Amino acid sequence: MSVRAIARALGRSPSTISRESRRNAPAAPYNCKFAQQRYQRRRRYSRPQPKLAPESTLLGELRRELIACLRMARAKRWPRSRGTDRRGEITDLLSIHVRPPQVNERQFPGHWEGDLIKGAANLSAVGSLVERSSRLLMLVKLPHPQPATAAHVLQAFSDKLLSIAQPCARR
Repeated sequence: MSVRAIARALGRSPSTISRESRRNAPAAPYNCKFAQQRYQRRRRYSRPQPKLAPESTLLGELRRELIACLRMARAKRWPRSRGTDRRGEITDLLSIHVRPPQVNERQFPGHWEGDLIKGAANLSAVGSLVERSSRLLMLVKLPHPQPATAAHVLQAFSDKLLSIAQPCARR
């Protein structure tokens, strides 16, 4: 029987049948048992060897030690539906939707928006303030980005605004 006829009968590509017969047939005609043995041997040796022996009695103890090292000391994750949201909640949160309509219209100066831009691996931080009507942009490099708390950002912006206001007050 030809390779194309076998491929048609099995619903496979002729190249697949040809490759399979070349790979698994020794000098003699194709033998399905021999091909299966060769497949299993290739499959067994293609996988990486396990780092721990599955029959080892230490596996359970090792698992307990590893789980104990996790932050919550739990083997599985908690489902999201369980309890309340566990992420940190912002106290005294004021939604952006609550702001006055004049801010959206950008008719009056004095409405500022702030943002914090953190660098790679949180090793640097820059604060930005934008005045909404004039689109004036003020950038402040934060000297101590590691904690980068709201208090640090507020202090950096206050220092920047005071340094701008001082030359104006001297006139």
